[in-house]
Amino acid sequence: MRGVLFLRGHPVTVVDLSVLLGGAPARGGRIVVLALEGERYGLVVDQVLKVVSPEVLRNPAPPPAALRTPPAVRGV
Repeated sequence: MRGVLFLRGHPVTVVDLSVLLGGAPARGGRIVVLALEGERYGLVVDQVLKVVSPEVLRNPAPPPAALRTPPAVRGV
């Protein structure tokens, strides 16, 4: 977990997926916010190449296991 930001008064957990996948921390200062199972998450990214609406996707990907709350995190 990289930290927490407040978006319109609501806390959003910020995750750096590059660290979770064994890489170096993301160099970018961009955070992409997404909704997953009713919760909002921020993903630290190096860059955004394209934004696609979920309605356009034929077979959306299942939620990544890396975003599920690990046992060590109980709350924010």
